[in-house]
Amino acid sequence: MKTFSGLLGLALVWLFLACSTSKPLVSYSPQEINTALDNQSYQFQAQFMQPASGRMRNITGSGHFLKVTSDKVSANLPYFGRAYAAPIGGDAGIKFESDNFTYDVSTKSKGERVISIKLSGSPEVRELHLTVFTDGSADLRVTPTNKQFITYRGEITPMAD
Repeated sequence: MKTFSGLLGLALVWLFLACSTSKPLVSYSPQEINTALDNQSYQFQAQFMQPASGRMRNITGSGHFLKVTSDKVSANLPYFGRAYAAPIGGDAGIKFESDNFTYDVSTKSKGERVISIKLSGSPEVRELHLTVFTDGSADLRVTPTNKQFITYRGEITPMAD
């Protein structure tokens, strides 16, 4: 009986390790991340989201991003939460592209970078606040025009020039 429970325990550990997600093969140094943030050439890949009034949810699939370049900000993010006006066409996500924005970067005491992006004339989103940690993980708070705010958690990757 002792052998059976030991084997069962090993099988469960193996199953857990086999099903867990692994870290990405490419990791970036804090200097590479900071350079990308300063040059406005990076992408935020969303992995989790948390509505203003709700629990955190895992985002499945790929293609949920915020891209920032020196001349354009674009996003394709899912949305759960309260909308104050119904979207025309039934698309409830946060999807936009803008070339009219202000970009401000500051550094906190622990090396975290805080980026504030304010969009001008966008009917979809007013503000984006991105907090980037030294390991490349990041939190993104989106303040839409006609919806409650939502927070995303994910990773920053520099874009190739």
